Amino acid sequence: MIYGTVRQAVNLIAFGGYRGPGGGKKGKGVGPLPIGGTSQTAKGGGGGKKGGKKGPPDFSIDVDFGVCEGPIGGSGSNKVWASAEVTTFSQLPLVAYLGENGQAADPVYASFGVTPINYSGTAHVVAAPMDLGASPVIPNISFEVTGYFAGSLGTYDANPALVVEHFLTDPQRGAGFPHSCLANLNDFYTYCDQVGFGISVSLDAQQTGLEWIGGFIKMLNTAIVWSGDQLRFIPYGDVQVGTWVPNMTAQYILTDDDFLSEVS
Repeated sequence: MIYGTVRQAVNLIAFGGYRGPGGGKKGKGVGPLPIGGTSQTAKGGGGGKKGGKKGPPDFSIDVDFGVCEGPIGGSGSNKVWASAEVTTFSQLPLVAYLGENGQAADPVYASFGVTPINYSGTAHVVAAPMDLGASPVIPNISFEVTGYFAGSLGTYDANPALVVEHFLTDPQRGAGFPHSCLANLNDFYTYCDQVGFGISVSLDAQQTGLEWIGGFIKMLNTAIVWSGDQLRFIPYGDVQVGTWVPNMTAQYILTDDDFLSEVS
């Protein structure tokens, strides 16, 4: 899962329609991906002849890249990296499936004659075809992903209070924590908003929920407190910041009568 906005590496989840010298479609790569590391400026028919001279080889392939849990947002201005080069999504012949439940299967892969897979709930990107240029190697691809709650704090980041609530309690993607046991997060939300504590993170490794949420919170000057039957997120801040006002009222006053003395 992705919160905020991150640069996310991808996994190749499907490929087919390989074309190369002596291969299908007369060895021609079709539909260039005009970005360094993926497409060369070479013309020609992948070993075919033109004017008696052999043109440079041209390779292409249909690929489907898995990105993350959906649904995600984004636009044509989101960046795409291929090896050392960068461009935007709108400049490339790509089709994005944002990971909605029940989303349609890609028609290119559906035409391969196998049972189409729609990857319901998974955001993925199809390039059909991707022109590899003179080398039959898929480059290192990564995408700028607009994840959950991006823009809820600043332009790109997510407010941690929204992340905590979704991470713990979302009925489909959360950790299964009872919403009734999560205390009101309004104060935590306002604190993060006024201080400017936003996060952008990709949950792309296997950790326990406690490890993930502990990693979020220890950077935010906030304590996680279990009190009664409620999990609370209490900022350590003791100075007013913007509209956020700390609660400086003492909760307990202890005197000598509250301590047990040793009995001789």
